[in-house]
Parts: sequence; structure tokens; C-alpha cells
Amino acid sequence: RSWGLRTLQHKRIGGRPLTISGIHRLLTNRFYAGLLVWTGEIHQGAHEPLVTVEEFERVQRLLRRPGKPMPQRRSFPCTGLIRCGECGFMVTAEDRVNRHGSRYLYYHCTKRRLDYRCRQRSVTASQLAMALRAFLENLGVPEKLHWWAVEKVVKSRGHHQEQAVQRTTSLQHAYDETSRSLDNLTMLRVRELISDQEFISQRKVLQQEQIRLRQELSIAKLGNQWFEPAETLLSFSSRAVKWYEEGNDQTKRRIIQAAGSNLILKDKILSIDAKKPFTWLSKNADRSSLRAGLNAVRTLYESRDREFMETLHLVKIITNECESQSSLIAA
Repeated sequence: RSWGLRTLQHKRIGGRPLTISGIHRLLTNRFYAGLLVWTGEIHQGAHEPLVTVEEFERVQRLLRRPGKPMPQRRSFPCTGLIRCGECGFMVTAEDRVNRHGSRYLYYHCTKRRLDYRCRQRSVTASQLAMALRAFLENLGVPEKLHWWAVEKVVKSRGHHQEQAVQRTTSLQHAYDETSRSLDNLTMLRVRELISDQEFISQRKVLQQEQIRLRQELSIAKLGNQWFEPAETLLSFSSRAVKWYEEGNDQTKRRIIQAAGSNLILKDKILSIDAKKPFTWLSKNADRSSLRAGLNAVRTLYESRDREFMETLHLVKIITNECESQSSLIAA
């Protein structure tokens, strides 16, 4: 920074201080030693090198530092998930031992932005865990309402299954009739009982009707499958806190990824948004909001909303792992 080095200025981008990763790319680029890589092979370039091959190789040895033991990397449940609310860079974690021999874990901004000095202070892992626990606690509805919602899903399942069977049967019958009409239309054209123009016009109408019926059949079948996701999400929300407290770093990380988004840390305060499936769950929920939430789950599932389906998949993985672990402990 003191040398005033900047990236190459273009019309809309560039002219900014070099980043650490950018400098690393420069130092590991064979082009500056007059070499080119083509189809996996190294060739001598026609351009004038800035450094010799020997100098380039020495730089690579220094970067790798042969013989130096690599530090043991630890996995932390929140790294790569939280952004600094001041500079926008990621928050990382460090495991340290103080002069008294006590080990402590804390999170802080990476402060890798070279054109700005971030002033955010670090927070301890316990402070962050308390904030995440409070967020997960808020996703759990009161026990009475939880069982009321589960009972409503079970009752709705039976009612909708009967309706779905009737609707599916009706749609399938209409679809089969349309297929037969298409076959008859083709036979009429083969026998030259109708003209090409009539054949093409009527076939277009029947094919469009077939597509519509096929789509409605798919929706009708999906409408009979949203109950399981609703039960899964209700079950997860009621047990997320327990699983978070008892789980390892990987389990904790997955639970955070499944339930929360847009994690921002600023002034030692963590803000976190609930993902789509969980926005309707909270300690202050009532029957009206839970009923609306169940309808929202049905809509998201039937529309195959990408974020919803990804979250549901992750919730199922967490549920299977945690239930398997509980079974092993019980055994």
C-alpha cells in the first residue's frame, strides 16, 4: 500500500490496491518467467521474461517452505457463514492459548480489505453460540401449538388424500380420452377422411390439452406429498436447539445453514434471518400464523422453490444423522 501499487485500471474496474490473493497469483504465474502452459505442457514464450526460471522456482520454494510443518487446521461451525457488518468481508475464527495456558476461541473479521481498516472487535465463541441458540429457540413454537399443528397436518393428510385420489382419477380419465382422440384423429387422416389443415389444427388443440392435463396431474400428485415436509420442518424446529447443543462442529454448521441466512456480525451483535420455511415459526406464533405457514409450505413445495427444496434436503440429512446418533447412544 505504501508503494502505491494498484491493479490495472480499466473503464469500470481496476485501480484498486492489490489483494493478498492477487499478489499470490502474481508470484505463482509462470508467465513472468517467460513460460507458457499449453494443453498441460510448459513451453518457452516469445515474450521477454521479468525473472529467470531459477528465480521463479526459488519463489515457489519460499511460498511452499519445504520442511516446515503445516499448522493443524481446525473446523469451526461458523467460519465462512458470517460477514462483517462494517467492511463486508468474511468472519473467521482463531483458537489461541494465552500466557496463563488457557485456551480460548474467538471470531473476528478477516480484515483482508487493503483499502480500508476495519474497526470491528472480536467476539468469543460462547457469545456467538448464545446468539445462535437464541435464534434457534425462537424458531420453536410453544409445545401445545406444535402438537396442534402436527395434528392439523395429520388430519389434512387424510382429507386431502381422499380428494386427491378423486381428482387424480378424473384427470387421468380425461388424459386417456385425449390420447384416444389423438389416435382416432391420426386414423382419420391416414384414411384421408380429413384434410391436412383439419388434421394439423385439431391435433394442435388435443396436444395442448394433453400438456395441460399432464401438468395438472403432476400438481395433483405433488399436492398429496407436502405433508411430510411440513411434519419434518415442525419436528426440526422443536429439536434444533437440543441437536445444536449436543452436536459436533459439522452438525452445528449444518443446522445454522439450514435455518438461517444473511448472518451479519457488527459491534459484537449477530443478526440472522430465518430462511423461507422457518419465517412462519416463532415463540410468538398463534394458530392463525401457523395455519398460514402450513399453506406457505404447501405452496413452496408444489412450486419446487429452489431455496426451499435445498433447505428441506439439508434438514432431512440433519434429522437422519441426529436420530441415528441418538439411537446409538441409547443402545
